[in-house]
Amino acid sequence: RCIAFKLLKSFNPSAGFIIKEWSLGCPWEELVEIASNEYFSDGDLANLIFRVCSYLQSFNGLNSHDLLVETVQEFRPSIYRSPIGSL
Repeated sequence: RCIAFKLLKSFNPSAGFIIKEWSLGCPWEELVEIASNEYFSDGDLANLIFRVCSYLQSFNGLNSHDLLVETVQEFRPSIYRSPIGSL
């Protein structure tokens, strides 16, 4: 018995690929085409990206002279773009 599909939304091994492609400027329609399927819809895709954006937002309260914080501040706009930025 295979239960992998029930776990897909909790743990998606392709999440890193999705975030990378989106941050490199992949158009939304293309990302939906290559990353969604019957178990992982475009809504799940948007939710994944939005959650990463929310997590990165939490770094804004830290010391802004820290290299990690500076890197996050530079990276976040590349993934917080339409349609994610419109949610």
